[in-house]
Amino acid sequence: MAEATVAGLAAGVLACGGVTIDEGCREASLLEVHVDGQFRDIALVDVAVYDDLFLGSRAIWDITKVSQIVVSRCRPDSIGLSTVAGQLMSISPEEPRGLALDLDPDFACRVRAAIGPGLFADVGVSRVRQLLPGDDVPVGLTPCVLALDGEREVEVRRGQNACVRLSEDTMRVVDVARVMEYARQRGLFLRGAQVCYAN
Repeated sequence: MAEATVAGLAAGVLACGGVTIDEGCREASLLEVHVDGQFRDIALVDVAVYDDLFLGSRAIWDITKVSQIVVSRCRPDSIGLSTVAGQLMSISPEEPRGLALDLDPDFACRVRAAIGPGLFADVGVSRVRQLLPGDDVPVGLTPCVLALDGEREVEVRRGQNACVRLSEDTMRVVDVARVMEYARQRGLFLRGAQVCYAN
C-alpha cells in the first residue's frame, strides 16, 4: 500500500530519470488467470474465487461467498483478503512462492483477519497449499467471479475451466520508499539555497 500522491511522485521521478529503473524497482511475483487454457489477466497480490456473477462495488464484503484465495504475497499487518493468508505465513513480493487457501465457513480451523477497513472476519480455512512458480490452482467453483487484487474481475461461466498460476515470470514494481530515498539523497526536491543544519 502506498499513498497515491507519493506513489505518483515516485513514478514521475522514475519517468524523468532522476532514479533509474534498476535502482527504484524490484522484481515481484505475480499470479496468472487462465480460462479454458487461455491467459486472461494477472494479479500482483491475490485472486479470490467468489460465488457470484457480479461484483458491483469491486470489493468483497461477504467472506462466506469466497471459496478460494490464492496469493503471491502476504503479511499479517496488511489489509484485505491476502491478510487471511498473512495470518498463517509471511511471503514477501520478491519471494518466488505463494499460497493457495481453500475456505469453508463451517470449518473448525478459523483465522481472524482484517479483510477491509474496520472490518474483521473469522474465516474457516480447510486447506493450505504452498505454491512454487508454474504451479496451478484449479478453480473449484463455476460459475463464479475471480476478483483480482480487489479491483478487477474475471467472470467464469458454467462449464468453463479456470485456474490460477503462480507465474514463472516476474514483474518490475516501483518501490516507492526506495525511489523517494534516492530522490532525497540526490536533492531532487531541493530548490534555491542549501538547507543550513544547526549543530
